[in-house]
Amino acid sequence: MDIELATQNVGSNEVYIKGDIEYVPQAVEKNRKKVIKRAMQTLKHLKAYDGGTLSSPMAKAGLNCIKVKIGYSDRNKGFFEELECISELRIYGATVEERRSNAVEAIENLIEDVKDGDVDLDLENYLSTPRHRLNKILVNNTQGN
Repeated sequence: MDIELATQNVGSNEVYIKGDIEYVPQAVEKNRKKVIKRAMQTLKHLKAYDGGTLSSPMAKAGLNCIKVKIGYSDRNKGFFEELECISELRIYGATVEERRSNAVEAIENLIEDVKDGDVDLDLENYLSTPRHRLNKILVNNTQGN
């Protein structure tokens, strides 16, 4: 941190104005690793699941099912929305073991797909959206809206 820059307005009544936020493009490879990391965390939680509540990055317990929402980031902007026009995959089974094994299989398939680059186009599309959101925010702020 540059101390001169940080203290240049100390003792004055001038409003410190921060410059425009610059968009930093993100690489698909870096974000592919994030998705795999979250999927691995989910896989760990699913393997330890034996009924009751389930709270993991990409899976939640539902009524007689496990809801798997494969996506990117904390909100899991779902890849399923583009792939299958659904927001989450509900995995049903007669027993907890069946649900768990089917959910583990779905997550393992996702990990393989991500490693093979099958979801790179969806990642590129998702990563391009913050730029549009940021530009929209900056335009609205400069127009006084």
